[in-house]
Amino acid sequence: MVRADSVSGRWESRSRNLAFGGELYLRLTLEQRGDSLTGTLVLEYRDNADEAPKSLAGAFSGDRFKLADRGGFVQLFGSLRNGKLETRIVPGRAAEASAFNATFTRAP
Repeated sequence: MVRADSVSGRWESRSRNLAFGGELYLRLTLEQRGDSLTGTLVLEYRDNADEAPKSLAGAFSGDRFKLADRGGFVQLFGSLRNGKLETRIVPGRAAEASAFNATFTRAP
């Protein structure tokens, strides 16, 4: 079982995705209460922030979690491993072709 405060906090990741023009910088803020998660995701590419932070909600199931925005357009799947969030981000409905992996570390 994951501790209640295990993933709460600010996280960041640098990743690559050609669908977004190459380099990505992601900021993720999470709050965990029991098995429930809420948070926001900011995606920056080409030195510009995406249109607005995405509000996310989801839950843990075992040692894995799933988060999605209200419309299900952005989905984030992952787990906490060795102090890092190992995730797969699907940036749109049925957009597996644009999906990418991102490893988040705690922001300073």
